Amino acid sequence: MFKRILIVIVVIFLVFLGIEQKKEQKQAISVSDSNLTSPISKRISEIYKKEHNQSIVLNTNDDKKIMEQVETGAADIGVVSILSGRDEKSPKLNYLNLGFDALVFVVNAENPIEKIDGNTVLDIYTKKTKNWKEVNNWNKRIFICSEKSGNSLSSLFEQYFGLKNPGQPKDKPGEYISHDTHITSSSLETVSFVADMPGAIGFTSLSTVVYLQKQGVRIKILPFDGVEPTEENILSNKYPATIELDVVYKKEQQNIQDYLKICTNPEVRNALKELNFVTAK
Repeated sequence: MFKRILIVIVVIFLVFLGIEQKKEQKQAISVSDSNLTSPISKRISEIYKKEHNQSIVLNTNDDKKIMEQVETGAADIGVVSILSGRDEKSPKLNYLNLGFDALVFVVNAENPIEKIDGNTVLDIYTKKTKNWKEVNNWNKRIFICSEKSGNSLSSLFEQYFGLKNPGQPKDKPGEYISHDTHITSSSLETVSFVADMPGAIGFTSLSTVVYLQKQGVRIKILPFDGVEPTEENILSNKYPATIELDVVYKKEQQNIQDYLKICTNPEVRNALKELNFVTAK
């Protein structure tokens, strides 16, 4: 008799456990982010888990793929980086702005150059200009640096200037970044290369540069097309290569409302500041 009761209790417990696991799985949220938005996406996930005792499944992709995943339902939420005023936003998605970053150009601290414009960047990255003396009378060979194809900043750079990464197939029409560019896998590598090489130039994110300058890395951020990447110029969209950091989602998604609420709370705003992003007003 006792054994039968024990068996019944065990069966009930296992059924209950299975129901709870199914509930947990049903509530699970999948978030797709990029290498640029990954730090803030992780912080939001930590806050979400702390408040709702529920983990989030994170995957990293390029921004275009992220939006496709959210549109098709392969991901519940995307955290993307897009060029402000240049990227066409999908009518199928909703956008919640978290803050901003900027695509910036950096040179070695020894370089006397004070600013750069779009035409000069194009000439340098296509190797029409090979020495700094053609730009500012500083007789140093130019070494160009670019992130690998598929990284957020590489895609944003290519989109802004209409250039293609040398790692892409050559069967596509259009102009390519010079084949002898130094390819890096991250913004950290880009800044390290520029800091170590007097004639180097690279593009990266403002948030990365600000962080590394605080660590004592000696590099210069150049005003671009006559505009400095200050917080004021980024928020007013005067800086030409401003990057929006957006959460993208489908309005009809029912399981993401708590996540969206967390995105607007002060803790997330403070996290953005700590990560050297510019927070939305």
